[in-house]
Amino acid sequence: YQWFVDGDEVADGARPTIEFPEKGTYSVQLVVTDMGGKTARITKEVGVSRPPTFSLRVPSYPIGAGSEVRLEAEDVTDPDGSIESVRWEFSDGTVRTGESIRKRFRTTGTVEVSVRVTDDTGNTAERRRTLRVEQAPDVDFSWNPDRPIDDEEFSLEGTASDPAASWNWDFDDDGDVDASGRNVTHVFPDGGE
Repeated sequence: YQWFVDGDEVADGARPTIEFPEKGTYSVQLVVTDMGGKTARITKEVGVSRPPTFSLRVPSYPIGAGSEVRLEAEDVTDPDGSIESVRWEFSDGTVRTGESIRKRFRTTGTVEVSVRVTDDTGNTAERRRTLRVEQAPDVDFSWNPDRPIDDEEFSLEGTASDPAASWNWDFDDDGDVDASGRNVTHVFPDGGE
C-alpha cells in the first residue's frame, strides 16, 4: 500500500494516518501492489477542513396529523469556510433543503428525520431525530377581551373534542412552546392579526 497526496508519497500500509498542512482539497491516490507485482490505483479528491456545526430545532411534543410545522437547523456555521448545503431527509421519502423548512405530516406514527450540513470542502455534520405524529383532536380557542390591545395582557381558553393530556401554545410560530395549560394569558407587543 502506497499513499500519495498531490503526487508526493506520504505513507504506506493499509490504514495510515496522514496529516494535511492546511485547509483545502487534496488529490489522494492509493496504489496497491500484490505479491505478483500487479498494481491497482484509485484517486479521490479529499476535502480537508474542520466540520460545520449546527443545532436542531424540532418539536419535542407529538405533532398532530395533518399539521404543518416549521423545522430549523440553527446556528449553522463553518469555523474555517462556508456552508454549501443543508439537507433534510425524512423516513417518508421527503427531501427538503434550507436552514428553515416547513413540512406537513399527513399520517400518524413515527417519522425519522436526518439533517446533514455540508461545507465548502465536503465535510459534513449530521443530526437525527424521531418525531411522533398522532391523530389530532378538533381544537379551537377563544380570547378575552374580544379586541386585545397591544402591550396589554389578555386571556385565552382552549377547547378540544377529546380530553386533552396537555395544552401547548406557540404565539410566534417558531415551533417552541410559549405557554402551557388550557387557560393562559399573553401580551403581544405590536398590533396586528
